[in-house]
Amino acid sequence: YCGWWKRNAIYDIEFKQWGYIYYAEWTAMKITRSDPNGGTTEVIVDTAPLKPTGIAIDEKIGKLYYAVSTTPPGSNEVLESRIQRADVDGGNVQDVVGGFQNLQGVAFDPETHRVFVSDIGASKIYSFEAPDPINFNATTDSVTVELTADCGGCEPVDLEVVPHEGKVYWAALAVDKIQRTDVNGLGSIEDFIVSAGSPVGLAANNASGYLFWTTTGGDGEVRRAPLSTGAP
Repeated sequence: YCGWWKRNAIYDIEFKQWGYIYYAEWTAMKITRSDPNGGTTEVIVDTAPLKPTGIAIDEKIGKLYYAVSTTPPGSNEVLESRIQRADVDGGNVQDVVGGFQNLQGVAFDPETHRVFVSDIGASKIYSFEAPDPINFNATTDSVTVELTADCGGCEPVDLEVVPHEGKVYWAALAVDKIQRTDVNGLGSIEDFIVSAGSPVGLAANNASGYLFWTTTGGDGEVRRAPLSTGAP
């Protein structure tokens, strides 16, 4: 997650199976992908007039999920947010589910086949089962959204699922913490990192066993902590 928060926001995700980095450009209103070395860059979805934020990929099925928001002309005030999806090459764009206040992060859990989203306006984490990749029709088929966590004014920005733990983590900007809970929504909210430096972006590296996050406090930093302990 880079750029000025809620302005030129870019969420980057790389999946080796597809060989691309995908990112959402808030101001430019587009989803772009590029080679990991930056050699080839292409716009795959023009989201205008909606402004995109978080991105997640169902790597097995090859579907890209992302949040888009409605804003008044010339303003960054979010009026409503929804989730859309597309093929990893940008084809078959669909609305999936709407009615959110202000979505920021999107994450996909391959173990439960659920999409998780962070709504900074509601200070809540939601999830829903990823719809059928072929037969889903947003006009006639309903998507059931479930509450995973109500963090009580924490203002969650980015979020990340760690499948082998069965946990979802989020950057709780307003309380300066990284928080987490069980993906099934039945567990309590845990403060994983306190005094996190006004966190915004999150990424977990399961191979190294670390959680990485970006800060907006001070000059801005990239920090990390072991998933096992949370101690930097």
